[in-house]
Amino acid sequence: MTEEKFNEIKNLYEKINTKKSSIRQIDLLLSSCGLSCKITGTPRNGFRSLNDYHFSKREQITKLLEMEREVLQTELRELESNFSNQ
Repeated sequence: MTEEKFNEIKNLYEKINTKKSSIRQIDLLLSSCGLSCKITGTPRNGFRSLNDYHFSKREQITKLLEMEREVLQTELRELESNFSNQ
């Protein structure tokens, strides 16, 4: 195994662990008692102009977290597939 191949596999393994950690974090948030969500964005060409939006309903926050978990799980499956093909 070349050093380049080793580094590629190591990188892939670290990405897998990062995705798994993010999924665990989302699961912990979903099981918590108090949820609040703040989304901050900067409009295009808007220097130092931040727009904030606050979610207060648990159902909205739960739906957002579940959608993010689905995306992460899909990415994780792809990474694990690539890892097993190495």
